[in-house]
Amino acid sequence: MKILIPPSDLHIDEKAPLHRIDDYYNKQFTKLNYCIDLGNKHKCDMMLQSGDFFNFSHDRVNYDLKSKKFQIKRITFETIAKTIKLLSKFKGKCFSVAGNHDQRNRMTSLENTPLKVLYSSGVITQLNNTDPIIIDRNINIYGMNYNDEIPIIKNSDSFNILVAHIMVIKDKLWKQQEEYENASIFLRKNKFDVIVSGDNHQSFDHHYGNKHLFNLGSLMRMNSKQLDHKPRCVIFDTKTRECESFDIPIDPSSEVFSIQEIEDERNKKIDNEKIKDYYNSLLNEDKTTIKFEDNMETYLEENKISKVHSDIIYKNMGLR
Repeated sequence: MKILIPPSDLHIDEKAPLHRIDDYYNKQFTKLNYCIDLGNKHKCDMMLQSGDFFNFSHDRVNYDLKSKKFQIKRITFETIAKTIKLLSKFKGKCFSVAGNHDQRNRMTSLENTPLKVLYSSGVITQLNNTDPIIIDRNINIYGMNYNDEIPIIKNSDSFNILVAHIMVIKDKLWKQQEEYENASIFLRKNKFDVIVSGDNHQSFDHHYGNKHLFNLGSLMRMNSKQLDHKPRCVIFDTKTRECESFDIPIDPSSEVFSIQEIEDERNKKIDNEKIKDYYNSLLNEDKTTIKFEDNMETYLEENKISKVHSDIIYKNMGLR
């Protein structure tokens, strides 16, 4: 039996993320369509998606940094209908779990959510951690929705698959990260033959003997940290236990991101950090022996703080 594993986190959205300058909305469906066509071409029997199908579970009010206005973010019925139409093209069966972005307020309820509409339409089936879906009498598929407990395998003689929305990593995504599962340990300690995980937007797979873990990351490059991200999907054969990876076609980062905006934002953060460090250093000095204005001017020059930010500082100090 062949399994199509698309990127773990689709995050279908109506609006483009910050710094994206291309037709982000339609490219989401172009990439998902590529995966579905690939699955059909290779005669895949099922598709396993590991949560965060949509970027929002309900209407949200957000402040847009570009327009400097408050905007309502939502997933419209038109987008849901487009997703249903696309998924119905797949000739096999589709299974998924709910991610934290799919759940209302990160609770287990899916009532009045876009993902619930997909489940109700029948184009995709929700997995759970208590009653596995049995395929061909020998393949048991378990689900681990966000915040669920790890399922207990009922039949160790079967080919057992876990689809889970849980933070699995190879290396820490940030220095202070604490809530995660190490990929190697998670694969070794759980008795599943295949684990498909989502939540971590980085793409990787890990193998231990005849056991396999796939965390294929996000479908889209959603922020400036993903300039080099290459989305992909995998086809896994349960009989041979072999897999094949396919890169999803993408445009160069320079064509989909405003590189200038990204550089400006990075420079601003660097300037802010330098000013913060200088301010903290002053707190440890004897203020009676320091002429603050002179030291500030020297610091700004030595650290090459941009004129724009220097002027803002001087203005707020009442010096200009």
